[in-house]
Amino acid sequence: APGKIPGNSGTRNLADNISDLKAQVAANQKGILLIQELMREYGVEVVQAYMNHIQKTAELSVRELMKTVSADAITRTGKSELVASDQLDDGSPICLRVVLDPVKG
Repeated sequence: APGKIPGNSGTRNLADNISDLKAQVAANQKGILLIQELMREYGVEVVQAYMNHIQKTAELSVRELMKTVSADAITRTGKSELVASDQLDDGSPICLRVVLDPVKG
């Protein structure tokens, strides 16, 4: 296992990971500033109302997609589920089984 090898941090490229994290923090800080600006301009209630609308719309879109994926899975396999497996860097298996609701998505 990579983390157990002397001198190995357990990551493929620590410098890249740190850079990615710094970029994510910077993006979050920018997002905070932009949301604060919107709240000053339009008020907290208006911004929250739009954010709730966006979240509900996104949920409905994903549910519709999941209904389509579920129907396809049923057509191909007779089951409303997706199954996948892969191997981690050390060879350990990682398996995923997702059971979809064909009605609700």
